[in-house]
Amino acid sequence: MSWLGGTGPHRLEAPDTELHIEMRWTRKDELLPGERSALIAADSAIPICTPEYRARYRDLADSSARRRVTLICPLNWPDIWDRWSAHALDLHLDAAQKIYFQNSALCVQAAASGVGIAIAHSALIAAELDGGKLVRAHSQALELAECYYAVDKSGPDLDFFDEFVLWCRRNMCAPADDPELAGDRT
Repeated sequence: MSWLGGTGPHRLEAPDTELHIEMRWTRKDELLPGERSALIAADSAIPICTPEYRARYRDLADSSARRRVTLICPLNWPDIWDRWSAHALDLHLDAAQKIYFQNSALCVQAAASGVGIAIAHSALIAAELDGGKLVRAHSQALELAECYYAVDKSGPDLDFFDEFVLWCRRNMCAPADDPELAGDRT
C-alpha cells in the first residue's frame, strides 16, 4: 500500500485489515507514536524528460527556451513547479503549454513518451535515469522534507520487514555503484 494523499498521520480504520507493511511518503515527525518504521529513501523533486526533448530546448534558465517547452503538471502536487522554479531559477516558470494529469506517475509516463518536462520524485525514477530513458531537464533538485518510509503493521514479522526495506532501497534509489545496496532492480 502506498498512501497517495500528501503528508500527515494516516490510520487504517478497519481493524480486520491484513495490511502488514505500509509505504508512506511523509515527514519523520508525522509518523505516529509507537510505529516501527524505516527510512527507505529521501526525496527530491527533479524535472525530467527524454534526452531528445532535452536537446530541443537546451536550458530552462533561458527565457526563450521556456517559451518552447511543455510543462507536465501533477494535480496531486499542485505547487511543485512553483516551488522548484523559485528554488532553481529564482523566478516563476511560465511555459508555452501546460498539461495536467491526475498524479505524478502519469506525468512521468507522459515525459517518457516525449510530451514535455515533468516534475518527478527522484527516488521513484532512479532506474529510468540510470538507464538513460529519462534525463534531468535541469541540474537543480528541490530537496523535500518528506521521505519514503516503510511502516511495520504486523509487528512479529520482523525479518520480512527488514528484507522489504532493503528491497525497496535497492529498487527505488540505490546508486549502481553503492556496494551495500547494489543489486539487480527486479
